[in-house]
Amino acid sequence: MSDNLRKIEEITSSEYKYGFITDIKEDRIPNGLNKEIVKKISSIKNEPKWLLDWRLKSLSHWFKNEENEPEWANIQFPKIDFQDIRYYSSPTNKPNPIRSCHAWLIYDNKTKPRPHMVPVKASTRLGP
Repeated sequence: MSDNLRKIEEITSSEYKYGFITDIKEDRIPNGLNKEIVKKISSIKNEPKWLLDWRLKSLSHWFKNEENEPEWANIQFPKIDFQDIRYYSSPTNKPNPIRSCHAWLIYDNKTKPRPHMVPVKASTRLGP
């Protein structure tokens, strides 16, 4: 093992020592890629059936050609284990998009609120 690889292994296998931790609750699906995982992700994202069908067809094509990695480049790298990858993870407590965008709304006092897509701070510089 080269010195660089040894150093990387040493750093990545040691305990994190800088104290910054972000504890975020998240929805996760298991590692791996198969039809059930694709269906689960599609269901979570409320995708239309035609898109799910397209994804499943693409997955089937990919599985048929999984072993045919390109050989046109003169590059040596370890084989990627696609079943050891998590393909979906999302925060459980997602911010409400309507509430989080209030800073970007300018309200017309005459009628109902209307978004103008100009930041509130910038609107004070734009004039009346």
